[in-house]
Amino acid sequence: MISHKCRVFKNPDGSISIVHPNEKYRNRGEPDVEFYSRVFNKAMSSDPALDGLPSEDIDSSDLPPDRSKRHKRRLNPANKVVVDPSVPDPPHPRQKLLDGIESATTVAQLKTFLLESITGKP
Repeated sequence: MISHKCRVFKNPDGSISIVHPNEKYRNRGEPDVEFYSRVFNKAMSSDPALDGLPSEDIDSSDLPPDRSKRHKRRLNPANKVVVDPSVPDPPHPRQKLLDGIESATTVAQLKTFLLESITGKP
């Protein structure tokens, strides 16, 4: 497997943002150092949120393979990306809807809740 460098930015809340260079944007004969520098600099100038954040360049093969827990990824003191099990999972995007359906005990309550959810009117 071919691995590449990626840049990991540590956000103020402890979460991370990762920039993965795309090889299709490498100029013919461009050395790795120049390619990564150019791509990372462009990413930082394109996203003001990255400006001033601490960052580390790591090998992409060192990232945790399971992408389903990306929201739990953190940069540890040894500058390794790890999955932090103490980070809570985000709520289901439709949790309010699910809770309303679950709490309805009659068809009339369910109907009222669904109509309010769809129309936005009580």
